[in-house]
Amino acid sequence: MKRIIFSVLLLGTVIAVTSYPFKSCSKSTDCGVGACCTAAPLKMKTCEPIGNEGDFCITEDYQRYYGGLYFLRCPCTEGLQCVAVDGPFPGGKGSFLNAKCRKVSTSAANVPVDI
Repeated sequence: MKRIIFSVLLLGTVIAVTSYPFKSCSKSTDCGVGACCTAAPLKMKTCEPIGNEGDFCITEDYQRYYGGLYFLRCPCTEGLQCVAVDGPFPGGKGSFLNAKCRKVSTSAANVPVDI
């Protein structure tokens, strides 16, 4: 019985500490400035902040926009680009889930990169 009570208290503490206040939405205009509406299978539609430098993002080849909803994460703030880090996928590509918003200089953007 003590284990059950301890487990329930521990679970409640973990949920309280890790929960992030959210606002539900049906489209990005519900979220206001600096945020967008995100959704995914088995995920509630919630407002998330637009990505700032260093924030995780979804690369353009995986980013989807469905009538006011973004898949998993918001796009990056204007002037930033979602860049995947090197990873184990073909061509050295990283997972679309570990990409981050980064500043990209216009001169460097047109230079081919060896992969």
